[in-house]
Amino acid sequence: MKKILIILLMINLFTSISVAQDNIVTKLESKYTYVYKDGDKGFDVYIGDKVGWCDKDGKEIIAPTKYTYVSKYDKGFSVKIGDKAGWCDINGKEIIAPTKYTFVYKDDKGFDVKIGDKVGWCDNNGKEIIAPTKYTFVYKDEDEGFRVAIGDKKGWCDINGKEIIAPTKYTFVYKDGDEGFDVKIGDKKGRCDINGKEIIAPTKYTYVSKFLDKGYSVKIGDKVGWCDINGKEIIAPTKYTFVYKDGDEGFDVKIGDKKGWCDINGKEILTPKFPYSSIFYNEGHGFSCYTTDNRVHIYNMKQNKIADIDKAKFHGTREGLLCFSNENNLYGYMEMATGKVIIEPQYTSAELFKDGVAKVSKGKESFLITNPLKGKSEVVSSLSVEQGKQSDIDNNIPEIKRKQENTFAVIVANQNYENFVCPFAINDGKTFKEYCLKTLGIPATNIMYYEDATLNNIHSAMGRIKDLADVYEGDAKIIFYYAGHGVTGEDKQSYLLPSDGVVNLISSTGYSLQSLYGELGNLNVKSAVCLLDAGFNNENRKGENVGKNRGVAIKNKEEILKGRVVSITAASSGETALEYKDKSHGLFTYFLCKKLQETKGEISLEDLGTYIKNNVSKTSISINNKKQTPNNKASELVNLKNEKL
Repeated sequence: MKKILIILLMINLFTSISVAQDNIVTKLESKYTYVYKDGDKGFDVYIGDKVGWCDKDGKEIIAPTKYTYVSKYDKGFSVKIGDKAGWCDINGKEIIAPTKYTFVYKDDKGFDVKIGDKVGWCDNNGKEIIAPTKYTFVYKDEDEGFRVAIGDKKGWCDINGKEIIAPTKYTFVYKDGDEGFDVKIGDKKGRCDINGKEIIAPTKYTYVSKFLDKGYSVKIGDKVGWCDINGKEIIAPTKYTFVYKDGDEGFDVKIGDKKGWCDINGKEILTPKFPYSSIFYNEGHGFSCYTTDNRVHIYNMKQNKIADIDKAKFHGTREGLLCFSNENNLYGYMEMATGKVIIEPQYTSAELFKDGVAKVSKGKESFLITNPLKGKSEVVSSLSVEQGKQSDIDNNIPEIKRKQENTFAVIVANQNYENFVCPFAINDGKTFKEYCLKTLGIPATNIMYYEDATLNNIHSAMGRIKDLADVYEGDAKIIFYYAGHGVTGEDKQSYLLPSDGVVNLISSTGYSLQSLYGELGNLNVKSAVCLLDAGFNNENRKGENVGKNRGVAIKNKEEILKGRVVSITAASSGETALEYKDKSHGLFTYFLCKKLQETKGEISLEDLGTYIKNNVSKTSISINNKKQTPNNKASELVNLKNEKL
């Protein structure tokens, strides 16, 4: 009985709908000379030979007084008068009159238009950008411009329709942001600059990629070479399987897993026969070769080994001295020309020499010492730096055997500003660096570490990261760590404050999170993780105001993550990133390292973010009597459950 009632109700419903539709048709037929129902879209209606359109309820959208053809699409109506095509929007408003083109079709970006077999383009308002008089193919490539073709020859027009590369030579053209154009003829690749000028002809190489202002990586099959920024071949792609330009010093080169070095003119100086993780050229004195088993080997310019340092870590060279640390984490300096240890390991931290002076520390005391190669080594001044006592996370740092050769870290520890300090930021940076080295297994040469970094330092680090991501072609992981002040500007953008930044001029002297997330989001990497021990409410770690917005609640804009970016920040909008004074660290960094210590780094980013958020929130209320809620987020492409540092 129940089934019969349901069937009767369905029959009644369908009957009611049918009657309603018949009533609409009857009403339309009383007005128009012909009515045709087009499925569920609506009705074609005619008066004589003129066509219009009514919606499914019978409401007239386009009157049958002008057009000889009307067809409805999701984005509007294709209309014609004779053989001329035009377009009306979804409400029937005419966007392109059917007086010129023989074909018009709308997509999300604008309109494809044709006259015969020639293709052009109009914007969403119907304004003609490219006239259909020359090209057989036109495609709008987002906001970059237009791909155009004549037959099988490809070219490019800018966003205003101006021809940059004529479609007369190349079989492929692709715009690479503001860097220039990839071009091809068959399977051979070349390069044009942003104005369409050919830099490298597509007649020789099977691969060409531009690296900022360094030059071009080129390939023939699996052999790699290098051209300078003007397209001049410096290293022919006939021998090496890897080539990378290291600033103005020269080139890292590889054959298989063996590394070597070429000078800035492409001359081979160090034959690629050394299985080292990194090779560094040292100002004409020779080469420091860093191995994965914590050994540094020094070669002179004649490829003769002049020194070994066992169980050591390499920290860079400058002014003829190599800075290294021994197994007891004490720092010293070696003379590059002779391999002689000229300053025995004795410092708990040390920096490279600059202008004859280097900053070193012994425990809580910091000093400036002079370069012994330029005279007698002596202390020239003592520095007062708030470092604090060691805490539980500074000791017993787990050491693992695995190595993450393809993981690269930028660590910025900004403590000393012109008019204030960020307490314990240097402690934070140093400790996190040790966790990167020991617990995460990141090679020392893969870590870019900065204390009191300037804006140029940050830009330089990001440029290096972009180059690395390009070289590793999607196989690299990036970690960006920052401990220091954050500021929200009058534009409501959040900024990291460099050591040379000015709070009240932050938009021009700071590094915005929008830039950070945007640059990382554009990288071809496995993941890019931002760990930011900074708040952006213009207060320091003690809760004191550092900007001009005293007493005013700061609400910063929410940044959108794209690509494969993860962000774990110390505080939510309007909150302060506070110190954990008893531990001599920022609250955020303490619990970040604490969890890495407990898990030996084997923890998902989801669980790590949750742990930091829960513990920072509870501890902040308890010891600082102030809310601090870390904020965790990721782009759509990242599964936090599956990702680790």
